[in-house]
Amino acid sequence: KVQVVAPSQGELQQILAARFPSLARECSTLVNLFVSLVQAQQARQLAHVREFSLRDLIKWCTRLAQLQCHQQRDAVFREAFDCFCAFVPRPDQRWAVAAHVARVLGLSEPPAVSFCRADKPVYVDTATNVQVGRILLPRLTLLPGRQLLLQQQQHQEEQQQQQQQ
Repeated sequence: KVQVVAPSQGELQQILAARFPSLARECSTLVNLFVSLVQAQQARQLAHVREFSLRDLIKWCTRLAQLQCHQQRDAVFREAFDCFCAFVPRPDQRWAVAAHVARVLGLSEPPAVSFCRADKPVYVDTATNVQVGRILLPRLTLLPGRQLLLQQQQHQEEQQQQQQQ
């Protein structure tokens, strides 16, 4: 069995600065938030299913590096919510983690948590694409026979819904 010691805060900052140069100025804030989440979890202030991991921190930084506005606290909070809170199954625990993140980022807790409760992913369905949240999927063109089958299935579903009403 090989045990690997977790990197220190300074080492985490160096890792993030090397991997995400565009976030170099924010590395200390990002690491401080991550470390505070881990410490709060260890102190049983934040209880949920699994531990926060370096993978969560890397995922968050990857998303922030792709944003044009990673210096805006709201955008940083939104991405932190997705990376650190989304896997928390119970809403009360999820809001506790969100409140902790908001506090560490210097945001007012009630508006931040209210934002999370009200936030729903964007859903846009057009003839050529379907967008859910930040993901844009192109529609596939169907072969004539497959398109007819799909229309028949949709018609059957509509009839079933009408019968249920």
